[in-house]
Amino acid sequence: MAKILIACNNDASVDLHSFMQSCADLARQQCADYHHEYSFVEPPHLTKHEVISPMSDHQICFIAAHGDAYGIYNENEEDVVTTRTTNYSFSNKGFYSVACLCAQHLCPELMRMGLKFFVGYNVPFVIGDNEVSFCECALEGLKHILSGESKKVAHKAMLDKFDELIKAASFNDRLLLLRDKEHLVFDGEDNVSMADLI
Repeated sequence: MAKILIACNNDASVDLHSFMQSCADLARQQCADYHHEYSFVEPPHLTKHEVISPMSDHQICFIAAHGDAYGIYNENEEDVVTTRTTNYSFSNKGFYSVACLCAQHLCPELMRMGLKFFVGYNVPFVIGDNEVSFCECALEGLKHILSGESKKVAHKAMLDKFDELIKAASFNDRLLLLRDKEHLVFDGEDNVSMADLI
């Protein structure tokens, strides 16, 4: 049984706060489904200290929050996990984000620090009218990682979920889901699984 840190920016003043909460809720349900413990961090405690420091006894950091090419931020636009924070705590861990742009520079920085896998997006993550579909697609990979499957299997399952929901979506949602799928970054060695995380 692993321990997952689940963080989300659900502050009512923040755009898409309800979507981020929905993503965190689904992540918590997935942890329960696969019998993993989790810790939950939300504003006003969404800080670099409350997210990075606990990683010493967690195997995966899941975060749904606003980001840019250099990292992920809280409701006050302060660094939570960025290229400017001390990121050695992520060595031999997994990092799974629903956040804009952070795959551009945060991903290579964390991988350089010894991160085992990274999930994020290299452009702004967009959502359409059916938020549930976007949430399901964004978290499909986490479900498979938590079940013990490899990064390669989880990545394929995530792409398959995108394809399934793209076919069923309205025209506008189809375009947005396709955009998210095309800009998904799922980095790490293909055979990495929960068993490899410390």
